[in-house]
Amino acid sequence: MQSLLSLARLMATFYLTCLVFIFLKYIREELMIVLRTSSSEAALPRMIARMESLGAGARTVGLAIPTG
Repeated sequence: MQSLLSLARLMATFYLTCLVFIFLKYIREELMIVLRTSSSEAALPRMIARMESLGAGARTVGLAIPTG
């Protein structure tokens, strides 16, 4: 039973890592703008539009993106 639990934890970690990399690929352009300008202000409007296109609510994006 312990080995199955370890395997399940490994699989969950793998899938979570895959989701993170997919998300990073989706917002790659905005991350590059932030790294090049040393400021997130230039990428903020594009990032809000991307998150809303993914289905996040406008109120949620308006709160999470500027504070993140």
